[in-house]
Amino acid sequence: MKLSLKAFRGVNDSFEVKFDTNQNLTVLYGENGSGKTTISDALEFVVDGKAGSLEDKSLDGKARLPQLVNAQRKKADLSVSLEIHNKTRSATLPASKVVHSGELDQQFKVLSRKNITRLIEEEPAKRFSRIQDFVSIPVLEREEKALNALLLAEKKIFDSQSRLVEQAHEILEELFTEHADKTKYGDRQKDWKEDILSESEETITEHLNLLQELHQQVKRLRADFTPLGGSYPAVKMAQRTFDNETKALTKLIADHSGDLAKAFKTLKHAKGYFEKTETDICPVCDTEVGHDSLVEKVNQKLDSL
Repeated sequence: MKLSLKAFRGVNDSFEVKFDTNQNLTVLYGENGSGKTTISDALEFVVDGKAGSLEDKSLDGKARLPQLVNAQRKKADLSVSLEIHNKTRSATLPASKVVHSGELDQQFKVLSRKNITRLIEEEPAKRFSRIQDFVSIPVLEREEKALNALLLAEKKIFDSQSRLVEQAHEILEELFTEHADKTKYGDRQKDWKEDILSESEETITEHLNLLQELHQQVKRLRADFTPLGGSYPAVKMAQRTFDNETKALTKLIADHSGDLAKAFKTLKHAKGYFEKTETDICPVCDTEVGHDSLVEKVNQKLDSL
């Protein structure tokens, strides 16, 4: 922020004052007559067009704006400008009235000693009217709402972090129950937790490396099984062919089961006949083959069925 003065009160030529807007408080100090009041009056003049500290020094109670002009200069020479964030508001006094140009985003009010004196002397019910330009109730309410919203957001974050801590404790309790060496720790869960948390960086790195290696092995297994996916249709077709052949064979067996039963029954009777008699003649081809040979051939036929 920069305040520029020319032919204003004790300033004959040009004078500039720069303020650091990143600071919450700026203090002007100096000996009497060094220009502190001039700067304050210049701010009030450029913002509100008032004579500042000279306003109450006239006998008729009116502002003495011409008294703001340097004694060695003319009213037309007087100019005051205030620049903030590339915006400028200027004030001149070409005649008896102040002429302003430009607007600022910020509002400026000067709380002078006379305002404080009036505040003290004012009735309690009217005191707020003396300082209402410096205390904005809507702004305070808005800031209060913003602060409450911030507190609520912080509480949500705190609650979320608390839940995470509780979950971590629950996981540690489960791990302790399932994996802790009971002969070493017994029920001393706290000691076990401290030992786990105090593991060296090398040990933790080793665990991570093992997990990464396991992950790589799983990826390799998935890659090895990937080609099987292409042969799946062929396997399904072979399965269907096998099922069809099985059904056909079952039907064939069912169709010929009656003939096989008859043949089996006939051979059983033939075996019984040959065992009871000593004949050497085959009853089918009417040739002499020997008794033992006939019995052996009948048994072979029965075994084949």
